[in-house]
Amino acid sequence: MELTLTASQLAQLRRERTDGPNKILIALHLRYAKQQDLAEATGLHKSKVSEIVNGHYSRISLNSARRIAVAFGACIEDIFPPACVARDNGTPNGKRLNAARGRKRAA
Repeated sequence: MELTLTASQLAQLRRERTDGPNKILIALHLRYAKQQDLAEATGLHKSKVSEIVNGHYSRISLNSARRIAVAFGACIEDIFPPACVARDNGTPNGKRLNAARGRKRAA
């Protein structure tokens, strides 16, 4: 399935706000596509795509982010907006790095 967003869909994606870790679900919705379609278009495993879409990761490789963006014909920043990362304290899924390493952060 072709996932490339049209110019108007890309403009709509850029206008959309999200409380999530990325805009992949919005892009999939705009293309009437499924996570399986994204996995096939990017060559990423279905479970990896699911983890990324749902924000169940502490880091995502630049290569994976680029593959996803290219599949939609978008920039990485369109799919993974800086506001999502900044709002979530620097990590895409909202976990603080110290907490992810098992240390408690001082209040």
